[in-house]
Amino acid sequence: MLKALIDIMSDKVKRTPFWKNVVIGKDDDCWNWVGDIEILTGFGVSTKLVSGSEVVRKAHRIAYILTFGTVPAGHVIRHKCRNQICCNPAHLIRMRTHPDEEDEYLVSAYYYNSKRASKLSDFEKRRIVTLKGEGFRVKDIASHFKVSTSTVSRVLKGAR
Repeated sequence: MLKALIDIMSDKVKRTPFWKNVVIGKDDDCWNWVGDIEILTGFGVSTKLVSGSEVVRKAHRIAYILTFGTVPAGHVIRHKCRNQICCNPAHLIRMRTHPDEEDEYLVSAYYYNSKRASKLSDFEKRRIVTLKGEGFRVKDIASHFKVSTSTVSRVLKGAR
């Protein structure tokens, strides 16, 4: 499937400077963003000067646009893998900002109520340690990352 995705990306798109900040791995792996990270949300971001003003965009959204084209108004790009720095087009899904009945199933299945598809990434582990250091409760951190409190505790013990 991913081979088909990469095939749709024109050579011009593949040479876009954006992809130099993405560690492209195997088809099913997360392709992690190695550029700037937004401190508050943990998402990868790309900054560009446009007409003298700095424009900041989420890296995964740019990856989606470069691969599939524009994102319709009222839609967001979400990660199926829940890795906020992943730019693998196969892991990205377009959804309405305010899901209607049709999208509600997808939101539930992919984003809110589903089990984690993979282990915590190194970035997520570092983020857990940072959040705990900022005073967040283990229960709240676990809820945010969709893992158990014991998983968060193991991460915190391993960080020491």
